[in-house]
Amino acid sequence: MAKRPIAPRLPVREEDVQAGIVAGLTALRYTVLQTSRRNHVHRCPKCSENFRDHRGDGASKGVPDLVVSHPAWPEGTWLGLEVKGPQTRVSPEQKSLADAGRIRVVRSIAEALEFVKRQDAVLRGLARELEERLAGGH
Repeated sequence: MAKRPIAPRLPVREEDVQAGIVAGLTALRYTVLQTSRRNHVHRCPKCSENFRDHRGDGASKGVPDLVVSHPAWPEGTWLGLEVKGPQTRVSPEQKSLADAGRIRVVRSIAEALEFVKRQDAVLRGLARELEERLAGGH
């Protein structure tokens, strides 16, 4: 029996991972806000050639790429996701925020969805508990 040829692995771009996370979470009815705008293609006004703009968007250092919420969570609750490619370096500001539990660094669509779903269960339980306390007059 002949061996099947192994398909070459294509590099995973951070932008593709982020787009997949946004698509997956919005399909599951989460609210997802994107705080980063990278690699926009622009047309040069002088020569009409296209070029990519790799500059940042002016956000404070460490601000996560995505913030996620759901109507079933307690009011004002958001999760911060910093999206990185498989080999992309985490900045010192991002590492500090991740170590403090303020954001989560994710490197794949599956990792992001798993994290949000796990936090979803906790936050929905917290929302129920808060509603019960308020209804009980505590």
